[in-house]
Amino acid sequence: NSWLIWQMLGLYPVVTTPVYLLESPWFRDINMTINGNKNLRILAEGLGDDSYYVQGVKVNGVQWDKNWFEHEDVMVEGGTIEFVLGSEPKMWESGEVPPSPGHVKL
Repeated sequence: NSWLIWQMLGLYPVVTTPVYLLESPWFRDINMTINGNKNLRILAEGLGDDSYYVQGVKVNGVQWDKNWFEHEDVMVEGGTIEFVLGSEPKMWESGEVPPSPGHVKL
């Protein structure tokens, strides 16, 4: 059941890492209480029957070019994740790829 909730929020936590992948949320506007008393708001502009492809994302008001974020970006102090959705796939992410769970820096 918890994986379904994560998917509906548009987030996918990568197990054993502080990384969350971004995907299309199922709600136009949802608030969550996190970290005891902080608020995380997830917005999905353009969400509709045929509009579920991510066109762009802002995290805490900053245009995001990665299809992922780290735990401390919004899960510690709260914040906002704003999705723009459309009816056609679009390559919106141009930033770095998420770290590999098996990668170790020596």
